[in-house]
Amino acid sequence: MKTKFNVLVVEDELLIAEMLKEMLADLGHHVVATARSFTEAQQKINLHSSINFAILDINLGNGKTGIDLACEIKTNHSIPFIFLTSYADKKTISQAIEHKPEAYLIKPFSLPDLMATLEVVQSRTPTGKLFTFKSGYQTIKINTSDIRWLKSENVYVELNTNGRTHLLRTSLEKLLEELNDANIIRVHRSFAVNLLHIEAVGSQQITIGTEKIPLSRKFYDLFMDRYK
Repeated sequence: MKTKFNVLVVEDELLIAEMLKEMLADLGHHVVATARSFTEAQQKINLHSSINFAILDINLGNGKTGIDLACEIKTNHSIPFIFLTSYADKKTISQAIEHKPEAYLIKPFSLPDLMATLEVVQSRTPTGKLFTFKSGYQTIKINTSDIRWLKSENVYVELNTNGRTHLLRTSLEKLLEELNDANIIRVHRSFAVNLLHIEAVGSQQITIGTEKIPLSRKFYDLFMDRYK
């Protein structure tokens, strides 16, 4: 089954943003929020933890651009995104490619153009599986592919997703059994990571966003076998 995206649309032209919302709905996706600037987009990402995909207009008028926002998303949220722009010159494309978007959509575009672009993204996006747990009085459902790392402290485990951390009263061993996701593996007595979100690996640590996660000697060989 193809991934259905919960989308953030960042576009400073209202008519294009509304057109995108309608097209995405027609394709079975849900626009969680829209934003017209870098700052507003940051706020929406922090407010809506369900966002798992973003469409970023490169030119956002005055101030920071969609490329600046892509850098922020790559560093702190690990949300896949595509760039949207009316500029197809070599310099703009080169700048965009540096931030590794899932795709690049040129204005003006049609519904078939958007559909084809999203189908490419969907083919690369892991679907994971739903994991349900209690947090206070809330029942929360997340996709295991959105989990970035797990950190055990005493009788609790911190579960970090794209921009949000949940605290579960359980052990790391038990939680890994419940998640039952082959991409989430232990790398330290107190840490497990999702292979899908790793950005760099050193001899003693793993980088995911701004987080430096210890990689212990005990788990090193097993981890490297899986990470290759």
